[in-house]
Amino acid sequence: MDERSRRARTLLGTFFLPAALMLAGGFSPEIRAQSTAEAAKGQKIFFKVCVQCHTLKEKSQASGPGLGGVLNRVPSEEWLLKWLEDPEAMVDSGDAYAQSIADDYPLDMPKLEVMQKESNREAIVTFLKEVPDAPEN
Repeated sequence: MDERSRRARTLLGTFFLPAALMLAGGFSPEIRAQSTAEAAKGQKIFFKVCVQCHTLKEKSQASGPGLGGVLNRVPSEEWLLKWLEDPEAMVDSGDAYAQSIADDYPLDMPKLEVMQKESNREAIVTFLKEVPDAPEN
C-alpha cells in the first residue's frame, strides 16, 4: 500500500466511519433490535404498573410526576435505576432529589416487586429514553 492510500484510509477511519456510524445509529441491527425489544418490554411494564400514577407527559398528575423528559430532570440514569429499585431507601438516605419528590407528592412511590429485577428497571429506562419530550399542556 502506498503512502497516499494509507493516508486516505486513515482519513476515512478517523472522520468518515465514526460519522457514518452515528448517522446509522451507531449500532448493528442486532443491537438496535435488542434495544427495541427492551423498550417494548419497558412500555408493557409502564402501561401495566406505572400508568396508575404517572403520565408520559412532563406534566405531573396529583399522584406522581409526569415521566416525559424525566431523564433530563433526574440527577443521572444511574440515580433513576436506584430510585426504581427502592424509592423509600433513596428518600431515607437523605438524597436531596429523592426528598424533593417525596415532598412534592402526597403518595410515596412504593418499592415495586416488578422493579426488583434489574432487567425490568433497565427496560423502563430504555422505554423512557424513547418517549419524546412533550411540552406541558
